[in-house]
Amino acid sequence: MNNGGTGYDPDLFALDEDGTRNEWRLTMVRDVERNRDVLAAIRRNKLEFDVLYYDAYSANCGGVEDFSPDHPCTMRQCFEAMNEAFTDARRQGLMVAGELARFYCMGVCDGFFFTGWAGDRLTNGDVHQASCGDHGPIGEPVPLFGLVFHDCYVSGVSGGGYADSQPGFDWWRDRTPRLYEMMFGSAPAFNWLPTCNVPVGD
Repeated sequence: MNNGGTGYDPDLFALDEDGTRNEWRLTMVRDVERNRDVLAAIRRNKLEFDVLYYDAYSANCGGVEDFSPDHPCTMRQCFEAMNEAFTDARRQGLMVAGELARFYCMGVCDGFFFTGWAGDRLTNGDVHQASCGDHGPIGEPVPLFGLVFHDCYVSGVSGGGYADSQPGFDWWRDRTPRLYEMMFGSAPAFNWLPTCNVPVGD
């Protein structure tokens, strides 16, 4: 989305329903082509890695639909573009990951970020309260995605650093996420930000 980035075009920012420019989102109309350009650049530069993480894909951050008269995009078309981009990356031997677990992306996406800002993290209260959210998980949650999709739901647990700017997103300091990771088919991992304040010492 940055000036100078692959496929950047200042006229491709999506418009919200009220006609204002969405500074967080480009339209999804040409996203499949942009994705293919990025994949081609990866091959051309001989970069080698196993997983490609689509930060905003399948996310619950608003602005999915584009109301622009020049490049309108319905929510359904947006999700179809996400899945097509996932499929292209998979064809090249990459595991693909998205921001939040969404049923409409499960078939072609290998992993998601296990977080709290869309209710994916099961808790006994509001995760958006200050001081790292609510009082903690609800016992041992039923691993819905794991039961439905078996081993295709891989996730990473929110780690340290969010509390500095977004209270409520880090894991609880007095609890280890290891059991939850196993129940959800997740690899042991944290999403540590550059200025991380690691909540769990293990």
